[in-house]
Amino acid sequence: MKNKFYKILIACSSGMSTSILVNSMLEHAKNNRINVVIDAISESNIRKVCNQYDLVLIAPQINHLFDFYQKYLADVGIKTSIIGSFDFRIMDGGSVLIKAKNLIEKKEVKYVYNG
Repeated sequence: MKNKFYKILIACSSGMSTSILVNSMLEHAKNNRINVVIDAISESNIRKVCNQYDLVLIAPQINHLFDFYQKYLADVGIKTSIIGSFDFRIMDGGSVLIKAKNLIEKKEVKYVYNG
């Protein structure tokens, strides 16, 4: 059985703070043999590259833009969610990756957001 390949885009105001989270997520993916591509970008570039990804995660510091991007991304067939502020604050890449993976696979995950 071939392993699923996940493509995740994380957006924040500049793409800088999410780079740390991406590294944590990639480390978790490597340790658990999860095939994944994860990129971090500035939210201003979401519309330019979103069609290359299965899921777009919005960082907590730009959650005020979530409704706009949720509608836009739904219209082009891409899932989106907000990264939980606690997971983001402690840079828990493992937790964010598992929640994102489940969301892509349509498992029972309401939000990546956890407050």
